[in-house]
Amino acid sequence: MLRFRDASIRTKIIALSILIATLVLVLSTAAFVQHHVHTLQLSMQMYLETMAEVVADNSAAAVQFNDATRAQTTLDALSLQPNVVHAQTIDPAGNVLAVYPVDSAVLSLPMNPADRPSFVADGYVHVFKSIRYIDLMSTEPRSGTLYLRASLDPIQQQLRDAFLIAPLILTVCLTITVLLAFFAQRLISRPVLRLVRAVQEITAKGSFGVRVVKQSNDEIGVLIEEFNTMLAQIEARDRQLAEHREHLEEQVAMRTSELSATAANLARSNTELEQFAYVASHDLQEPLRMVGSYLQLLQRKYQGRLDASADKYIGYAVDGATRMQRMINDLLAYSRVMTRGKTPEPVDCEKALDDALANLERSIRESGAVVTRDPLPTIHADLSQLIQVFQNLVGNAIKYRRDEIPRVHVAAVRQSDGWQFSIRDNGIGIEPQYFERVFVIFQRLHGRDEYSGTGIGLAVCKKIVERHGGRIWVESEQGVGSTFFFTIPDRQ
Repeated sequence: MLRFRDASIRTKIIALSILIATLVLVLSTAAFVQHHVHTLQLSMQMYLETMAEVVADNSAAAVQFNDATRAQTTLDALSLQPNVVHAQTIDPAGNVLAVYPVDSAVLSLPMNPADRPSFVADGYVHVFKSIRYIDLMSTEPRSGTLYLRASLDPIQQQLRDAFLIAPLILTVCLTITVLLAFFAQRLISRPVLRLVRAVQEITAKGSFGVRVVKQSNDEIGVLIEEFNTMLAQIEARDRQLAEHREHLEEQVAMRTSELSATAANLARSNTELEQFAYVASHDLQEPLRMVGSYLQLLQRKYQGRLDASADKYIGYAVDGATRMQRMINDLLAYSRVMTRGKTPEPVDCEKALDDALANLERSIRESGAVVTRDPLPTIHADLSQLIQVFQNLVGNAIKYRRDEIPRVHVAAVRQSDGWQFSIRDNGIGIEPQYFERVFVIFQRLHGRDEYSGTGIGLAVCKKIVERHGGRIWVESEQGVGSTFFFTIPDRQ
């Protein structure tokens, strides 16, 4: 069944045509034969009934006078009917007066199922006919019986002849059917095959310029017309897409060129800016150190000798020089993140945190801070810069504390592409609108009289984390504490 389903339309049309024609011919032949046999049987029964009526009329006198010889003579006339194989003349008392053929045995009469004049049973036609006459003594009507048995051989012979002729007729009819099927499949399958070839050509070449010739206005013709219309629409759409694609490629190339130039300019500007910051901070160190030294010398030598305003102004100058020195040092450290960074290598984060806590020993001791940790992994990083990140984040957690013992917890969680670190504290917290600002260089949220520093520590952390391919952010609730997160991805 699957093979027939996968066969071509041409094969299906021919096969179905032959199958349907064969079924129709076989059923028609069977019905015709059945009708013909039935008609022959009825004709034979009517003929035999008529003949029995003639024989019964001729046998009436023999039965009336019990003349067996005359009755036999009447039955012998049946020899002219070759299909009559047996006959009996029976008187009213049930005695057999004559039998045909003359030397045949007397047969028991079959039962007449519906008291009909004739019926077919056991391969024979059986006919019963009353032999009616008037009894001369009693003047009452009386009747004997004439029984005829005829063979169905003539009908069977005609049936055999029909079966011999039927294959020839079927062959001729099937031949005509096959020829008509071939003609029909050409009318139906050829347009469909043209459609199939067009689709195959489109699939092979990827071109929608193919068209199928319409040769009729039937359903297949409508299908071909709609198919050609669809191809024309697709072809027009492809042309529009090609035009848009060319225009888009030009725009992309133009934008890419502009972005490349912008990126190159930006990279050059960043490099120059970093170099400028490094050179400027480095070159400013010496004159600023000289200014600061002379101001401190002036403060020590003349403090108390001048008026109070002079002492105050000298204090402002010394403090400004000190803060400028600190800012230049921080700016120099910020610029060195990219220019003096080392190649990442396997680093034990436990050791990096230990070194950072050692640098913060004085702050931890004075504040009474409690620093806890989860097991920390080994990652690929710049050890000195990782120590700087831990030191800045833990140092801020201790610096921006409330009036209670600072508690800081360091943890690390494995992710699909690296590690996520977190430093959680119970400090003063940060308002949400400042979550991004705290990572901007020299941005402070508090006055210098409240908390020391230049506002560059978190900017340095952000620079270091981004150099390692990660990111840093904060989650905080004011008055409860803050948690700083940063990620370090795996190195391929």
